[in-house]
Amino acid sequence: MKRLLFLLFALLIHSFAKPQIISGFYNDLKLAYDNNTHRITGCFDSYTGLDYETGHPKFSCIFYIEGSLVKNKAVIKTYYPFDNDTITGELTIINNKEVTIILPEEHGGCWNVQHFVDEPVKFRLSKAAGWVLAKYIISGKAFFHSAPNENSKTKAYIVKGDVIYIDKIDGMWVHCTYLGEKKNTIGWMRAELLSH
Repeated sequence: MKRLLFLLFALLIHSFAKPQIISGFYNDLKLAYDNNTHRITGCFDSYTGLDYETGHPKFSCIFYIEGSLVKNKAVIKTYYPFDNDTITGELTIINNKEVTIILPEEHGGCWNVQHFVDEPVKFRLSKAAGWVLAKYIISGKAFFHSAPNENSKTKAYIVKGDVIYIDKIDGMWVHCTYLGEKKNTIGWMRAELLSH
């Protein structure tokens, strides 16, 4: 009897527990969640159709995401950095491994790749990551450093509009990952070079 009561109590607590979002890869969607501020940031990027002359996809759907989680929902701003095409939508946590996104209109290019207007699009976590923020580069070039100081600059850099995923903040420096086409770049970067 005690065991049955304990199980019922555990189920009751679980049913009222606030769903948590896990930072990581949701296939074409990458999300970062800061548990202290309840801020969600990330990027959706997906491609379709092959241009045989260039060897690159014909169509792309790319937008940055930012919002704040309240209970299991977040009103999110979605936009391509430096464009004035902000679309406000909604991200909903289904459980700690699934989220949905719905938008009132499509971003340019998305019509050919992924529809976000017809119904909520479901994303499932495929790989967790320790990210707390996603930001994009606001300067022409942003160099990686091997340590959080100016004397440790490396040859690796990314450019304006590229998105990085931050796992640690140390004063005016962030430790981050850039998810490249061929390889990922990990290191320290000056926070002033990033979106706010």
